[in-house]
Amino acid sequence: MTPFGTSRRSIALAALFAAPVLLVGAFGLAGLENDAQRARSRYLEQAGVLARAGVDALAETVADLGEVPGATEVRASSDGALLLDLPVHPRADAVDLQVCEVASREVDALDREGRTAEADARLEELAQRGDRAVVAAFATTWIAARERARGDEDAARRALERVVTEMEGARDERGLSYALAARATLAELDGDPPDVLDALHRDLLADRGGANDTATTALADRVAQRIVAKEPTRARELRERRAASDAPLALTASWSLGVSDWLARGAPGGSAVFDLVSVAPGGEGAGRLLVAAARDDEGFACTVAPLRAVASRATERLDVEGWRALGFAPVFLGDDGGVLAGVDARDDGSSETRSPDPERSATRRGPTPLEEVAVVARGVDLEGFLAGERARLRVLASFGAAALLASLAAAFAIVRGVRREQVRAREREGFVAAVTHELKAPLASIRLLAELLEGGDVDAERVKDFGRRTVRESDRLARLVDSVLRFARAREGRDAPVEAHDLVGAVRAAVEATRPLATDRGFDVRLAMPSEEPDDALAVRCDRDAIVSAISELIDNATKYGAPERGVDVALRSDGARALVEVADGGPGVPEAERERVFEPFRRLGDELVRERAGIGLGLALVRAVAESCGGGATCSAREGGGSVFTLELPLATIDAARNGR
Repeated sequence: MTPFGTSRRSIALAALFAAPVLLVGAFGLAGLENDAQRARSRYLEQAGVLARAGVDALAETVADLGEVPGATEVRASSDGALLLDLPVHPRADAVDLQVCEVASREVDALDREGRTAEADARLEELAQRGDRAVVAAFATTWIAARERARGDEDAARRALERVVTEMEGARDERGLSYALAARATLAELDGDPPDVLDALHRDLLADRGGANDTATTALADRVAQRIVAKEPTRARELRERRAASDAPLALTASWSLGVSDWLARGAPGGSAVFDLVSVAPGGEGAGRLLVAAARDDEGFACTVAPLRAVASRATERLDVEGWRALGFAPVFLGDDGGVLAGVDARDDGSSETRSPDPERSATRRGPTPLEEVAVVARGVDLEGFLAGERARLRVLASFGAAALLASLAAAFAIVRGVRREQVRAREREGFVAAVTHELKAPLASIRLLAELLEGGDVDAERVKDFGRRTVRESDRLARLVDSVLRFARAREGRDAPVEAHDLVGAVRAAVEATRPLATDRGFDVRLAMPSEEPDDALAVRCDRDAIVSAISELIDNATKYGAPERGVDVALRSDGARALVEVADGGPGVPEAERERVFEPFRRLGDELVRERAGIGLGLALVRAVAESCGGGATCSAREGGGSVFTLELPLATIDAARNGR
C-alpha cells in the first residue's frame, strides 16, 4: 500500500474517532452562542471608541509632522524639482580597476606557487603608486589583511593608518572609501571603542552619495551593530540617526515617483503619501512617504517623514496604559495589511509589534491624506471578558473529556505511524536522488575524456594527462560508491558489532594512516592518550575497520578546514561508562545552528571556504552512522580559542583481552 493510500485511511479513521466528541461539544456551544455574542458586541463597541481615538492621534501627528523622528525639511522649486545637494563621489576608473584586477591575479598566482615574498614585494610596489591613489589604497589594504592574517597586528595597523592619512579620496569600484573601511578595521583592532565607532558611524552616513551607495550603507549598518554590542541601550538612537540620514537619499530616489508632479499642480490638499524607495542593502525598508508642502515666494517648503515613523509617533500620543487596562492595544496597518506600528499587551507586561486578530478588533480609516492607514483597536483580553460564559462550557466539556482524549490518542498514534513511514519513504527517495547526482559528476568527466581520446586529435602529452585525470575520476567514483555502501550498511545495521576491540589501537591506527596526508597539507597531528589506565581497559564493541575509518575521516576533515599553524589534536579518554574520541581543529569553526546539520548525508556548509574543498558531503554522516551502530553517537562543539571539536562517544565493553585490535 502506498503512503498516500495509508494516509487517507488514517485520516478517515481519526475523523471517525473524533466525530462523536465534536458532536457533544457542538450541543454545548449552541446553548452559549447567544450570550457570548452579546458580550462580544459590547466588547467591540468599546473597541470602536478607542479606534476613533487612534484616528485623532494620527491626525494630530500629521498636523505636527516636523516633530516626527526622522522627519526632514527640504525645499522644492515652483515646478516641483527637489532642491537638495548630496555628495557626489567619483568611483574608481576603468584603468584603476584593470590594474587592480591584473595585480590580484598576479599575487594570487605567486601565493599558489609558494612565492609569498615576491607577492609581498609586488603589493609593496603597487602601494607606492602615487599616480594611482586607488591602486595604492587597494594594495595597502591588502597588505594590512595579509599582515593581520600572519598575526602581525602592528604591521597591519601601520598599513591601515597610511590608508587613512594618505589615501582619503580613494574609493573602490562600489564607491566605498578605502579610508573609512580602514578606520572600521582599526577600531576592531583596538577593541571597538564606542566613541571611535560612533564618529565612524556618523562619517559613513554623511559620506553616502545616494540611494545606490549600498556598500557604504552596509558598512554603516555593521558599525552600528558593533556599537549596540558594546552599548545595547543606544539601539534606538542609532535607528533614528539612520532614518534621518536615509530620508534625503530616499527623497532623491522617490521624488520622481509622483512628488514632483504633485507639487507642480500646486500640492493639492497640502499633504500626500507617495512610494518610498529603499536605501537599505538588499532593498529592505521600502515603504511609504508622507509629504506636507507649503507654497512661498521661492517655491515650496516641504516636510517629509516615513509613514512608519508617523504611525509610531501617533502610537506615542495614545494612552497605551489606559488601553491595556481595558484589554486593548493600538495597531496601525498599511494598505497592504502590513503592520506600520503598534503595541500588544501581554501577560508579562511586555510589548511587541503584532498583526491584529480581526475577530476581536474594531477598525477605522485614517484621516486625510492617510485614508490608506487602518487604525485598529485590538482586543487582547477577550478571554477574560468572556470568562463567565466559559464556566458553563467547562461543565459540558468535562463529560466528553475522556472520550476526546481517547479519540485524539488513537488518531495521534495512527497518524504518527503513517507519517513515520512517509518520512522513511522520502528519506529513501532523497538518498537515491543525492547519490545519483553525485555519481553523475565523475561519470561525466570520464565520458568527456574518453570522447576526446576517441576523436584522435590529441597529442601524446595530453593523452597522458587525460589518462591521469581518468584514473583520478575513477578513484573518486570508487570512493563514492564505497562510502555509500558503508553508509547504507551502517544505517541498516547490517554490520552490527559482535566483538569487542581495543580502542587505543584503533585510534593509533587511524592517526598513523592519516599522518602522511596531514603532513603534506602542513598539519601536525598530536595524539593524547590516557596514562592512568591500561590500553586494553578502553575496549568497545564495534567493527574495528569502521571505527578506524570514522576516526580517519574526522582527522582528514580537520586538515581540510583547520588552520595548519594550530595543527590537529586527537585525544582519547574515558568518561564513566563511555569512551570519548575527540578530534579538534583550529579552523573557522561550525556555526551553532549548523552543528547538528553537518552530520546529515550530503550536507555541506554554504561557506565559500567549504565549497572549495573536495568531497561529497557523506563523510560526517558516515561517522555518525558508524558511531550509532556501536550504540554511541557523534557530536560537534566549539573549541576554546576558535575551531571545532568533533567527538565520538562509544559505550565501553568488558573484555578479558583485546589484543586482536592492536
